[in-house]
Amino acid sequence: PPEPVWGEARPEVTALEAGVPFLIRPGGDLSTGLFTDARPLRAWVRAHAPGGGRVLNTFAYTCGFGLSAALGGAATVKNVDLSRKVLAWGQQNYALSGLAAPDADFLYGDVFEWLGRLRRRGDRFDLVVLDPPSFARGKAGIWRAERDYARLSALAAQVTAPGGQVLAVTNHAGLSSPAFERMVAAGLAEAGRQARPLTRLGAGEDYPGATHLKAGVWALD
Repeated sequence: PPEPVWGEARPEVTALEAGVPFLIRPGGDLSTGLFTDARPLRAWVRAHAPGGGRVLNTFAYTCGFGLSAALGGAATVKNVDLSRKVLAWGQQNYALSGLAAPDADFLYGDVFEWLGRLRRRGDRFDLVVLDPPSFARGKAGIWRAERDYARLSALAAQVTAPGGQVLAVTNHAGLSSPAFERMVAAGLAEAGRQARPLTRLGAGEDYPGATHLKAGVWALD
């Protein structure tokens, strides 16, 4: 709803998640600044960020995963999104935690193009986060998670360092967990990488019984 059901309308509020401040815009329709179902995933990233390592956060939105990685001790975090607006919002979130947010770490553009560019210039990351929408239109055509996720995970594998990890996420309610995991694994294998699943993640206690959000972590050789 455009107006609050209780209290005064406020264009922005600062909310805390596990002590971390995030800028929320309540009147933003479905884009309020933070997807609360992914809270356990952000907690995992903060707890498992490679200390002193490199993290690539794709489809970054307001950079919740990137911020979590930085707070967890990652030395370098690159956030990629097709919207300059949400990347700037992410920089505001960094500032709320007192972290530097140089423009060079907030990469504007198509994720698929950036994955190819990073591969060609030899950039490798210890953790790659994939959190694409279920459906999107881009320069390369229409993206559908249920059809195209294997291609995305193959591209991610090409920029993952030996011994690194891929966190793959989908919120597609119609895509089953087994099918999703098969697609991710197929893409990693297509890239010529030996991969083993480490853990499964979901929406957690905030959304009891929810099955729409599926996530897994794979370790690559």
